[in-house]
Amino acid sequence: MAVDQVEGPAWTGFGLEESPGRYPLRVETAVSRIVDRLLPGVITTTRHARMYCLHALVWAEAEERQLDEAASTDLLRRCEAVAAAIHHVHEPHRVALSSAHGEDRLHHFLHDGRFDLASAAARGTGLSQAGFSGVYQGPCVRIGALSPDRPPRRGPRADLAALRDGLGEILALAERQTLPIDELQASGHLCLCEAADAVRFTPKLLVIVGDDQARVAIGSGNLTMAGWHANAELWTVLRADADGGPRTLRQVAMFLRDLASSDVTLSVGVEGALLRTADQLDKLPAEEPCPTLLHSLHAPIAEQLPPDGPVDELVLYAPFHDAALAGARALLDHFDPATWTAYVQLDTEVDGSVLAALARQRRGRVAWVSRQLPRDDGAMIPDERYWHGKLVQWRRGKTRWSLTGSPNLSAPALLRTTANGNCELALLHEAHDDLAPLEGDAPPGGVEGLSRTATDQTDRPGVSCSATTSPTTSGARAPPWHREA
Repeated sequence: MAVDQVEGPAWTGFGLEESPGRYPLRVETAVSRIVDRLLPGVITTTRHARMYCLHALVWAEAEERQLDEAASTDLLRRCEAVAAAIHHVHEPHRVALSSAHGEDRLHHFLHDGRFDLASAAARGTGLSQAGFSGVYQGPCVRIGALSPDRPPRRGPRADLAALRDGLGEILALAERQTLPIDELQASGHLCLCEAADAVRFTPKLLVIVGDDQARVAIGSGNLTMAGWHANAELWTVLRADADGGPRTLRQVAMFLRDLASSDVTLSVGVEGALLRTADQLDKLPAEEPCPTLLHSLHAPIAEQLPPDGPVDELVLYAPFHDAALAGARALLDHFDPATWTAYVQLDTEVDGSVLAALARQRRGRVAWVSRQLPRDDGAMIPDERYWHGKLVQWRRGKTRWSLTGSPNLSAPALLRTTANGNCELALLHEAHDDLAPLEGDAPPGGVEGLSRTATDQTDRPGVSCSATTSPTTSGARAPPWHREA
């Protein structure tokens, strides 16, 4: 096999040390155009997918009631305030989202067990100066949920019956002046979090294929400035041309086809793109020994690991664990290591006391990722990056193996399929280099100071974007206008 057919897995280095302005790479405009074409409507608030539905519903309702623009925006502000209040008092959330629009000001309008809706929705003195229509109107027009008119009207792809069925109760609540908090708590089915799908789409896959060449990158970095520029990520790059390539390309093509026919919700046009890309990959000769591709469409990642236990050493690192450490425990049971180390950082989502107890019980230890890295000349330099890579590495004798890619050390990532967990993508390698992070000093408070904010149902909410050939899900059920006619 040619040396350059497989590069990695390896941790990324430092990105730009200084950012001369808001867009240092000068490519954001071009990237935004591509994203708008392939993922219309995706914005930084896509995680609040239910707000798209709410805005489409309110403007359609205003049209039916023949409200003028002022009355329509008043109704919208009232509905936004109700949505923010329900999200504020609802617990536990099905998925932990960022705060709803205006939620940071809600405390001014909660008194004596009641929510002052009229004041919260007031223009200028309420939750916002003029509501949040400006955030959602453009994307809603882009995806056909609203018309481009002023005031906007129901768009050609909005399913009004489905919108009313899902969120119509908010319209009724918005007609009142005040609302009891216990009534808001009883309306948890209307919360923004209730739109979240149990399946989190987390693969990080970039495929560039054409002109008898292919480049495939599989790793941990999201398609964000942080994922491609700032974080410490683990990536593997595969290369192929007319002379040959790694068999992993065949496995990638099979994954794309399986994904296209799976139950994972895909944006319009993605299925065709997946199949076209798979066909292009299969045109290349790719029969060389290679890393093995694993995914969770049909079987949990943990069940696809080789039966290598007992092993001499096990190294674990990921930014997220589940509350009971079920993912980590399953790996310990599988590999039965003589010694093992779980690396953490200050941002690690884990119950530190539970992890410390597990280390004591199972012959392991907890180590901290160093905040310094050596330069080529041996001098140490500060490293304040967020370590977002995911690593399971084990050794028996002199042979070392690694699992890298998207799976965190959690039950949804490692122990489930897309039927009730995450969609994950990983590579199994016979590793030549030790990928364990450099160990540093423990901070004050140690591991006991670590805690979790994410839910067990998913690792962390957020948008999973894609490049030209890979799909996206927003962690939310497909809005009614995504249905094919």
